[in-house]
Amino acid sequence: MHEIVDESADIEMRPESQHNPGHQSDFAKTIYEISFGQIYLSKPMLTESDGETATLFPKAARLRNLTCSAPLYVDVTKGVIKKGHNGEEVTETNDFTKVFIGKVPIMLRLSYRTLYQNSERDLTELGECPYDEGGAVHFPIFALKFQLLLFRALAFVADKDILEHICYDFSDIQMMELLRPSLEEAFVIQNQQVALDYVGKRGATVCVTREKRIKYAKEILQKEMLPHVGVGEYCETKKLTILEDDRDHYGNKRLDLDGPLLGGLFRMLFRKLTRDVRSYVQKCVDNGKDVNLQFSIKSKTITSGLKCSLATGNWGQANAAGARAGVLNRLTYASTLSRLRRLNPPIGREGKLAKPRQFHNSQWGMMCPAETPEGQACGLVKNLALMVYITVGSAAYPILEFLEEWGTENFEEISPVVIPQATKIFVNGCWVGIHRNPDMLVKTLRRLRRRLCSFIHMVDVNTEVGLVRDIRLKELRIYTDYGCSRPLFIVEKQRLLIKKKDIHALKQRSRILYKQGLTQRKHMLILTPTSPRNTYQSAMGKQAMGIYVTNYQFQMDTLAYVLYYPQKPLVATRAMEHLYFRQLPAGINAIVAIACCSGYNQEDSVIMNQSSIDHGFFRSLSSIHIGMRHGSYDKLADDGLAPPGTRVSGSDNNADGLRFVKVRVRSVRIPRIGDKFSSRHGQKGTLIECIMGKVAAHMGKEGDATPFTDVPVDCSSGQH
Repeated sequence: MHEIVDESADIEMRPESQHNPGHQSDFAKTIYEISFGQIYLSKPMLTESDGETATLFPKAARLRNLTCSAPLYVDVTKGVIKKGHNGEEVTETNDFTKVFIGKVPIMLRLSYRTLYQNSERDLTELGECPYDEGGAVHFPIFALKFQLLLFRALAFVADKDILEHICYDFSDIQMMELLRPSLEEAFVIQNQQVALDYVGKRGATVCVTREKRIKYAKEILQKEMLPHVGVGEYCETKKLTILEDDRDHYGNKRLDLDGPLLGGLFRMLFRKLTRDVRSYVQKCVDNGKDVNLQFSIKSKTITSGLKCSLATGNWGQANAAGARAGVLNRLTYASTLSRLRRLNPPIGREGKLAKPRQFHNSQWGMMCPAETPEGQACGLVKNLALMVYITVGSAAYPILEFLEEWGTENFEEISPVVIPQATKIFVNGCWVGIHRNPDMLVKTLRRLRRRLCSFIHMVDVNTEVGLVRDIRLKELRIYTDYGCSRPLFIVEKQRLLIKKKDIHALKQRSRILYKQGLTQRKHMLILTPTSPRNTYQSAMGKQAMGIYVTNYQFQMDTLAYVLYYPQKPLVATRAMEHLYFRQLPAGINAIVAIACCSGYNQEDSVIMNQSSIDHGFFRSLSSIHIGMRHGSYDKLADDGLAPPGTRVSGSDNNADGLRFVKVRVRSVRIPRIGDKFSSRHGQKGTLIECIMGKVAAHMGKEGDATPFTDVPVDCSSGQH
């Protein structure tokens, strides 16, 4: 938000000439300037109808239908510049500190929230689930377009200069012939101003002057086109080179997380706020009235805009493909985690191309190869893998300073002829120069990243910085931005650098936890189950009924299912530990017999004991949150009529002081014919799961049924 406010230009106003006929008076020489300074974000607070202020906790926000948002303030400076008869300027400034401009919604578990870094006991006392991961995120991926005509709009007019930045070898006849039609089509435009006017006419510039169209085109090329290369002045040279890429390669994709998405929405709303302020100030200076900043800044512009966009999912942006926000699925904890880690690209579901739906080699370890929906969105909507984590990112200027000190030649100072003989250096997709000795440069950067150099004080290279050297294309790509990372082993000369002493050191530092239980000797076993079955399990495994959060009594979810007596699994996997299956279990450790019984248990059918069902076996609760119109329903009885003399009143109220009550309807669900029951392993490893479950029950320990393990059935059956 600080960057968005800083990049906004100051508001400068002066009286229009039409309002001052005749000679120019002193009033017409007055200039009004309004600038925005420091921005402040407070913690979520609640102001009651009687004016009392208190800290807003998520539990109170859920029960009272309140938006957990934090107030946003900004420092505003108003300046009045008056020119005297002798040409001297007199400036009068007034500073307004912490002007309220709106409220910003705050997600759960952020540093601005009241629950940040609280212990599990404190979260439980506050009515929160300690296993809740926090806010929901959505990942659209954007694409950019480029036209040859933009070379002239970026101040490269001559055909020779354009060809030097596209084809370094003029003797390449094939490449020159491919560029001939483009040069002939753009021959009529031989001026930068004409090219900018050509670009400006194709924008939202109806009935405007030529100067405004050129200014509009410059802003588009400077701020909207290739913003990762630069948005400041004199960045045209870096934007002239566009390299071909595989758009399905994961390295060429970027994930828009909640921060950038909300930042773009806040930028749009803040620009609307500044336009409203500019319009108000212009009216005041034209009429000779004093400017009242408290009246000109409307806080509802940002507050209502953020609330409406998050509630409807429509963010009101022209280049937004699909919804940016949605309802969080709270059926189970696994479904909640899957919804938070979902990737939703802005691609039409009706597309016939197979490449976007296929699993690219570069996505291995980054995305789950099995979890994808069925139907039109198959392969398009993906999920992050279980061991992937989101990096924060770091600044690029330490890397740029290091590259400059280690002999990187600036791209703007070299001739295009020497580029093919050197290695191109890219930092976050921006071509910064070339280097003549890439081997030493890559080796030094990797040692700095691993903290192995004695001169580490020279530059601070974050451990999350990505280094990619493409020898075939003679490119070195360095990435310091945020994104996804996966754990990998370091390999040099086809050998692992990790040793046994490193494992022992990690064990002594309590960095590795060895689970005590029924484990077996493990080796890599390559299994090839059918892909549709893996996809079915990924979809249906998230529907296992259990407990989705520990504080479900205090949450008014639209639809919720809770099992009466969930039990921790006797046979688990290592992945289930990270999904909190022991803390938030799903299912019951039932006694299962595999036998023929009159033919009623064919295929997937099961026969259950009626006595167990009567005693609460697999009994569950179904809760539905029902909304009703505002009215006086408290005097109505079961038959819909109000008995004489009955009076019922509630004590809760919302932020406006209006009393209301939330009602949750609960129904008991007993297993009946048609309900779906399945083992945790589904159709894979059922026999091993049953035998090891019996062994775990006899020995009083948990069994390990992690896939890709050598677990003979005879060995498991002989342990009891």
